[in-house]
This record gives sequence, C-alpha cells and structure tokens, in this order.
Amino acid sequence: MRMKSLSTTLKVAALAAVSTLFLANSGGSPGGNTGSAVDGGKTCATQGGCHAGRPILKQEMITTNIPATGYEPGKNYQITLSPESEKRAQWGYEMLVQSSSGSAVGSFTSNADGNIVSGQSDRITHKFNGETSKTTTWVLDWKAPEAGEGDLQIFASVLAANDNNNTGGDDLIIDTLDISENRTTSVADIIGQEIVLYPNPVVTDLHVKGFDGSNGMISVFDMHGSEVISVPFATTIDVRNLAAGNYVLKAANQNVTLNKTFVKQ
Repeated sequence: MRMKSLSTTLKVAALAAVSTLFLANSGGSPGGNTGSAVDGGKTCATQGGCHAGRPILKQEMITTNIPATGYEPGKNYQITLSPESEKRAQWGYEMLVQSSSGSAVGSFTSNADGNIVSGQSDRITHKFNGETSKTTTWVLDWKAPEAGEGDLQIFASVLAANDNNNTGGDDLIIDTLDISENRTTSVADIIGQEIVLYPNPVVTDLHVKGFDGSNGMISVFDMHGSEVISVPFATTIDVRNLAAGNYVLKAANQNVTLNKTFVKQ
C-alpha cells in the first residue's frame, strides 16, 4: 500500500509539473517572439523556438481604429487581433510596434485581453484562456509615442496550439500592418515665434536666424501638412521652386524644435 501510495503521489506530481509548464506557456509569451527586427526575427516557432516543425502561416488579422490620415503622437488607440484556424485551437500571441529605425515604440496598457510583458509596456501578450475555438479576438490598448516617430509597423505573432499538452502540431500565424504618422495635424502645432526668417515674403533664398543648427534638419510643410523640403540645417534655404503660398518651416535638432511661418511669392 505504501508503494502504491508513493506511485500515485509521483504520478500526481509529474502531472502537476507538466500542467504547470503548460499553464506557464499558455499564460503569456516570455517576450522576444514577435518576429520583428527588435527581436531579431525570432518567434516561438523559429530560431530554436519550441513550437517549430510546421510551416509558418501568413494571415491578415491586425486592424486598428487609427484613422487613414495616420496616428497622432501621444494619443490612445486600439489594435485588434483576430486570427482564424481550420481546427479548434488554444490561442496565444505577442505584439509590438516598431519604428523605421528598428526600435519598439509606443506603450501598451494591460487590459482584459492582454498583459504587458515582464513590465515592458512596449510589448503585450495574451492572458491564460482554457477555451478552444476556431477563431478569437483580442482588443488591445496602445498609446502612440509622445514624439512622432514617422511611419511605424505593427508586428503580431499568434500561436494556435492544438491543446495536446505538448508543442508538436501547433500552428504559428504572423502578420504586420504599416501605420503612418499624421503630419497634417502636427503642422497646426508647430507654428512658433522663436525663429527669425527673412526676407518674408521670400522669392528665392530664405535666411534662418535664431537656431543652433548642429546636427539639425530643416523641414518645410505646406498648409495641407505635406512635407515639401527636407534638408540638413543651413542658414540659407533655396525655396524658389515652391509654389506661391503660405508655409511652415521647422528647424529641429536633438534638443529643440523651432518653427515659423513664411510666405513664398
């Protein structure tokens, strides 16, 4: 009886250990598995990931409520992830938003559909869900970076696990979505008084005064928010090819941004 009791205890302990491992994996990604450049292209099924062995599936499953005009820096948006599978699956995911320079940007907030990963608000993962289904949907809260980062790319890696308590036979589904920055609205916010432009109105050469141009850039926007000039900082800017009208000049370096309107004749 003692041996039987010990055997039963060992079996229960082994089952508990397997269950604990399974729950740990299904309770959220440990991070670093989005397939983005930030993660070196790694997912849970590539580069030694434990769910390798089956072809990676590409599926359009990312949508957002970001308007067609683009995101506005510092504003809150929702990113929706809706994968599908031909078979019933237990679902998991990891997501981040990447800048053109290869950095994770913006911040996620934990909600009913996801937790930020290990205190890193720039990436988010699933919570444990014991239900299986052929499709699922997560709605995730994301805040755009306070300082505009230009065009961005959302990376999502989704695991459709077959719920057999091991990593064999699971499907990995990936998707990316490009989002752009709303440059039109930013023009309304960049008009300032600190910089001096002359002559103003201008016909050919516009001179810039009142700015330390070390490692700086000059950008010129029309009143529709379109960037029409982008050059390294110089105290004289050739604007002769611009159409007549009103413009905003933005002079920026790593420390400060100065802006001023001018008129092209």
